[in-house]
Amino acid sequence: MGLGETSFGTLGYPRIDVIRSQSAPSSFGKGNQTVTDPTYRNGHEINAEGIKRPQYTYRSFDEIQAHLKVALEGTLFVGKEVAVRLYKLALYDKGGHFDWHRDSTHGDDHHGTVLVALNTAWKGGALHLRHGGEETVVDMQPKVKKADGKPQPKVHLKAVAFYTDVEHKVEPVTEGVRIILQYDVF
Repeated sequence: MGLGETSFGTLGYPRIDVIRSQSAPSSFGKGNQTVTDPTYRNGHEINAEGIKRPQYTYRSFDEIQAHLKVALEGTLFVGKEVAVRLYKLALYDKGGHFDWHRDSTHGDDHHGTVLVALNTAWKGGALHLRHGGEETVVDMQPKVKKADGKPQPKVHLKAVAFYTDVEHKVEPVTEGVRIILQYDVF
């Protein structure tokens, strides 16, 4: 994963310093405007156009997208064919957060969002989902270390998918860096 000639590392082992240096402050839609307000959303991002998608020894973007497509067609979109497209990479440092919101849709056929957490360690930063009066908290943190404190020999990325009408928020990160790939589902 990289921008220009700069390598962002891999999905399993991202280079946080490089990603941070290439990112811009996150904005969000407010009415028909796009605004930046760190009291509502404090984070950084890189749009999909700024991310190269080379092949990795771990997994390629194409493999991830193909896996997500199969999972979505067997769960949220049973009996329907979907397309999964990378939208952006979001980075939340200590203090980073995003208050309650619904994702902006990127076309009439945009029906869902998939978030994939990269292999970084953080505390806080919980993802809350709310719909129809029900709320749930999703643990997006990848298992970076085993119970004995040693690094995991294999990286297992975590993902969550939801419809575009689901409200969600990211609690403040209290330690570490939370990096998420956001995919749109059409």
